[in-house]
Amino acid sequence: APAKPVAAVTTYPHEVARTRLREQARSGVFKYKGMWQTIGLVAREEGSKGLYAGMGVHLMKVVPNSAIMFLTYEVVNSWLGQFTVVED
Repeated sequence: APAKPVAAVTTYPHEVARTRLREQARSGVFKYKGMWQTIGLVAREEGSKGLYAGMGVHLMKVVPNSAIMFLTYEVVNSWLGQFTVVED
């Protein structure tokens, strides 16, 4: 059960950098050049708070989504297990 939250927390700085790279194109000011440069610059300028800003909302989205996905898999797998394969 803790795998998804751990994975989300670990990879969240990547999400922040990806969003910053994408959104800078809207303003036309290109401050960020690449993934590692963006993560480093955000960490330098804003600290770890900048790298993890908005993570609570992100976790509230991805953890239930993951739980629903696994529940759906288990229900469908159980339902399909009722059928037998008939070979000619």
